[in-house]
Amino acid sequence: MASLVLPPSGVYAVDFGYAGKAHRRSLKTKDKREALRLKGVVETTLQALARGHVVLPDGADVGLFVLSGGKAEAARRRETPLTLAALWDTYLAAQVGKKADNTLGTERVHRKHFGRLLGLKTPLTALTTARLQGYVAARAAEGAGPATLKKEMATLRMLLYRTPRLFGRPAGVDVREVFRGLEYPRAAFLPPFVTLAEARRPARRPERLPGVSDAAEQ
Repeated sequence: MASLVLPPSGVYAVDFGYAGKAHRRSLKTKDKREALRLKGVVETTLQALARGHVVLPDGADVGLFVLSGGKAEAARRRETPLTLAALWDTYLAAQVGKKADNTLGTERVHRKHFGRLLGLKTPLTALTTARLQGYVAARAAEGAGPATLKKEMATLRMLLYRTPRLFGRPAGVDVREVFRGLEYPRAAFLPPFVTLAEARRPARRPERLPGVSDAAEQ
């Protein structure tokens, strides 16, 4: 009924299903023996729920409820929100040796920009479309083009989608909705590149249309 998983963070988590939905909850331990014990608590509580021996209170967190052995008070407790710093640092640490150095270097640059303009202590739950639009505007004012901004946003989106795998719990924000509707500055028009010799070459006279005489052109 439940399965133990080990995210890159090294902190065990448990996967389980309830009411037709898949759930993942961090066990907040790196000790396998303790993780197995907590997995047993989850399975016992899920069985009690299925048999009607306990009832999930309205508004209760399913993960906290099953981890607490069915204690309603514990299910209402709030976990400490994840921050941008925790997300970035855990992700980057897990990618060492897996991704190319230049790719990691680019992602570290993205971390620097987000930290500078949004704040690394910002909870993931505080990320909104308006806040990300403000980031886009600030970076555009610094000279960042639309292609660069889209790459930075793609990196952040990827990290948010990976939050359950990294921490054993969701980011606490609707990722798809937050990024929907973001507007980027238009790319500046750049004329095609020409060599110095081509620039100095006299302009060619347009070809005469069929049936047009020299007198007509004048």
